[in-house]
Amino acid sequence: MGFSIVGTMIAAVMLLPNIIYLFFPPQNIPQDIKGAGRFFAVMEHMGQIALIVLLVVSRDSFDGRAFDVWAVLMVICIAVYYALWLRYFLGGRQARLLYRPLLSLPVPMAVFPVFAFAFSGVWGNSLFLLAASAVFALGHIPNSLHKAKLFK
Repeated sequence: MGFSIVGTMIAAVMLLPNIIYLFFPPQNIPQDIKGAGRFFAVMEHMGQIALIVLLVVSRDSFDGRAFDVWAVLMVICIAVYYALWLRYFLGGRQARLLYRPLLSLPVPMAVFPVFAFAFSGVWGNSLFLLAASAVFALGHIPNSLHKAKLFK
């Protein structure tokens, strides 16, 4: 364990669109939008915190690690995630775009970050990152699915 520049870069890249989102919130968001419940909210936030902390202190997982198929899959997931954020921003920041399906995938803006974090755990050979990804998924995907129902 120790500070990891690679892990910190992964965390920063994943957080950047969310930070921008804070300054440019969605238009036309329903007043009654709620998540799937307290349990899912707690899991989502615990997973987020654990992922960021673990990535930042994951020197042993990433330092000297070769860029392999898992890293490529992580980068592809991040690229798709960014494309979805572009769809949101270029689409006038309409709230429905945050939950709009991609092909047959119902909440891609929830699924792709989960996969990106999970692939970072596989690439870094870190069971802790994989577990944190699972906790994050347990909260983030149900919350997003629940909110997406408001836009059908």
